[in-house]
Amino acid sequence: ALDQVRTLFVSDEFDAARSERHFRLMMPDLAVELLMPPLMEKVTRLAPNVTIDVVPWRSSTIFTPDFARTIDLVISIGNSFKGFHRQRLYTDLDALAVRRGHPAGAKLRKREAFLAARHVAVIIRGHNEDLIDTWLRTKGIERRIALVVPGYIEALHV
Repeated sequence: ALDQVRTLFVSDEFDAARSERHFRLMMPDLAVELLMPPLMEKVTRLAPNVTIDVVPWRSSTIFTPDFARTIDLVISIGNSFKGFHRQRLYTDLDALAVRRGHPAGAKLRKREAFLAARHVAVIIRGHNEDLIDTWLRTKGIERRIALVVPGYIEALHV
């Protein structure tokens, strides 16, 4: 009887080639840039009628139960979403990006120049500060923020 009840909630095996399913993914802009081109190439080839909607990443603090029910997959940053099944997809490194020809250039590797510089902060929806600043504060470092943007791609373009 339990197996019969389960079949009411568990769909048959997924057939990518025939599926017309709509998937809703939540991820930061940088993950969209890195992961969606190869994913869409595979989806187009293997599941041509599947559609994907990517919604902007928001922190677990504003990830309400009602919103969670609308999301099929979350690609997250760091240790967010504790308590959910999680799997590491990739590891990246933080880097200091400076516009070409910036007068400080390589000098920013030194603490004094880094602290004197004007910085772009990325504050993702649901957070009060840039995750980099949270980490820097644990090291006793506070940087001078000149601009706040909502995503990493915007920061790189600035």
